[in-house]
Amino acid sequence: MKLILPPYAEVDGVARGPHKRQAEFHALEQRIKMYRGGVGAGKSLAGSREMMATVLEDLQHSQQLGGADLGGALYLVGAPSYDMIDVGPWFHIVQWLDAFERVNSFKLEKRRWESHPRRIELITGQVLKFLSVDNPSKWAAATACSAWLDESELAKEPMAAFRTLQSRLRDNRVHSHKMIVTSSPRGARGCAQWFADKIAADDPDFGLVVGSTLDNPGNPSSYVADMLKSMSERERKQQIEAALLSTDNAIYQEEFHESQSIDHKWKYQRGGSQQYNLAIDWGGHYHALLISYDPNTDTDTVIDEWTATGVQDEEFCQKVVEGCRDRWALRPGDITEVIADYHPRAANYVAYSVWRGKVKNRRVRDNEDRWSRINTTRWRLKEAATGKRRLLFHPNLRSTKSKRGVLRSIANYSLSERMVEGQRVTLDRPIQDSPFSHSMDALGLYNWIRYSHLRFYDRRAVGVAA
Repeated sequence: MKLILPPYAEVDGVARGPHKRQAEFHALEQRIKMYRGGVGAGKSLAGSREMMATVLEDLQHSQQLGGADLGGALYLVGAPSYDMIDVGPWFHIVQWLDAFERVNSFKLEKRRWESHPRRIELITGQVLKFLSVDNPSKWAAATACSAWLDESELAKEPMAAFRTLQSRLRDNRVHSHKMIVTSSPRGARGCAQWFADKIAADDPDFGLVVGSTLDNPGNPSSYVADMLKSMSERERKQQIEAALLSTDNAIYQEEFHESQSIDHKWKYQRGGSQQYNLAIDWGGHYHALLISYDPNTDTDTVIDEWTATGVQDEEFCQKVVEGCRDRWALRPGDITEVIADYHPRAANYVAYSVWRGKVKNRRVRDNEDRWSRINTTRWRLKEAATGKRRLLFHPNLRSTKSKRGVLRSIANYSLSERMVEGQRVTLDRPIQDSPFSHSMDALGLYNWIRYSHLRFYDRRAVGVAA
């Protein structure tokens, strides 16, 4: 029986074929291939079709050999979390199967398991299993035919995830074991850099397609323009153009400028529209920032800071209250919002009693939340679409005596490193035990809680379901 493959997409009920980059990806003959693309470039859609094409190719090959039994043949589909599985691979493969039924007038799937780890069994006996690569215990003993790793660069260890999936490909009932990788880059690291190196070395096993968000004609006309309004310049290059950016460790190097990020025009005002907010990071090394917000220009200016080590929560809050009063004639009732670290809870209870009804916080659950916080701050430092800077700093902060002052911290806040086989490798998370992390945690949380909801493509934005 000749099977009809479903169209790549349907728009207003009209079948649409693949766009150029998706077609190039499908045409790659290498057994290990990657589609590195921008947000909305169609990577997961391409990956789902490539996986299902692989499943049908294996079926066709077995039929050519006289109908070899493929009962229980396993195909692994991985992503960094089950949330990503749901909105990416699972969504697209289920859509593909539904479309297959429409165009062929029969169902290819036999049954599906909706709870995690999700599974789909086909009428051919082949099974697709959807797993979180950051929880590898679920598939450590698997024997698989082929595998697809979606959003590889968001994994804690992208290459470790790739290697673990690849090591499962040992079912000899199929003629070829394929590894499919789809992701946006996250710096010059992980699978993205490794594939680029393999292509540069002309490794015949590896194929790579790089696609921009602009390549996908299925996106609404305003899609990219709306994203650019809430992106930093670094995010534009990486998340739109899928560029491999230098992994220089300084997190805010491209957005913070030693002179352009300094607000020389800021003037103190009482009354009117000017608002005054606090951002606080608790712990053994306390840090608080006083931030002036001008709603007329949507601009924040950090105008003062206080640090302390080894004090009680009550002592630090009192120090901030006295500093606001003595330097700026601001009493607790004059503060509009206090954005404070979620932990420890005891410190927040003290803050609740000092700034009644003004304290907000949100727990940072994982590294993806942390990156949402960082990228929101990058955007406020410098917007990609206009170059406008909405996060500035008072020049007096240059004279802060503390060695972990906010201006020194923003220049030195860096990604973690570790030694791997004698080489220094940059990791996908900031150094959390650095003296420069405290003011950056306070500032990042402030921006995340107040502004991340404006970044419509950021699924970890505060107020957006993760």
